[in-house]
Amino acid sequence: MSLRSEDKVIKMSLPAVITLLIILQIPVRAGSVIIEEDLFLHTEIIQKAYDFLNTPYLYGGAERTGMDCSGFVYRVFNEAAGITLPRQVNSLYNYGDEVEGNLLPGDLIFFDTMGSGPSHVGIYIGSRRFIHAASEGRETGVIISSLEENYYKKRILSARRPFHIRVPEIEFQVGGGVKKNKLEYPLLPGYPVKLVIQSEYAETQFMTLKFFKEGNVLFSRLIKVRPGYNNTLVWFTPQKGSWMIYIEDRYHVIGGLVTFEAGRDR
Repeated sequence: MSLRSEDKVIKMSLPAVITLLIILQIPVRAGSVIIEEDLFLHTEIIQKAYDFLNTPYLYGGAERTGMDCSGFVYRVFNEAAGITLPRQVNSLYNYGDEVEGNLLPGDLIFFDTMGSGPSHVGIYIGSRRFIHAASEGRETGVIISSLEENYYKKRILSARRPFHIRVPEIEFQVGGGVKKNKLEYPLLPGYPVKLVIQSEYAETQFMTLKFFKEGNVLFSRLIKVRPGYNNTLVWFTPQKGSWMIYIEDRYHVIGGLVTFEAGRDR
């Protein structure tokens, strides 16, 4: 495991762009044991990972006196969430779902550092950074590195998500007058939120979702809303602050409105 170093809602760095995606169902690899958790689990995992910063590197170790890369991952997930992950990198590489879209904090990042397949693993923490136990380089032990460093860019294999996420939902019902709603809990910047739009119209409508921050329009999206369906999209919450989302028809009549806070506290 030789490696060098070069250079619900949660505490995380913030993306610069708002993204809307159609939800995809990703099949689970045979033999995986997937635990479904809410987004708060990511907070606990990353906070626990930070607790181990500067722990010395020790091949085969999984203690605060010394740990290797898989021992670090094993210890973090076990202490933070009670999840017992495989202890070896090769076994971890076959655990969970392969990440095909946006990386989320808590995802496992795998590298081929020896030219023979997965030999190193770290935990993604956001902003193209990951935390891991490095054995070689300017710094060793548990450190934070960037995926943009040439050493890692050349050796990254893939990322895997060891548990499913229960994504918070915001519901809109359109066609029967303006329905206002205020979320009672803050949303986590940088994490997905499911937007579910139900229509009381008799026919398919083209409508516009508008996103306001502190009273200013930041983003809008034209969508097709079909009656009798849960029209579903995924939104990645941007920076913290006071937000409002509303949906309007082609005549600019507002059909639904939601206000909420995006913040860093649970």
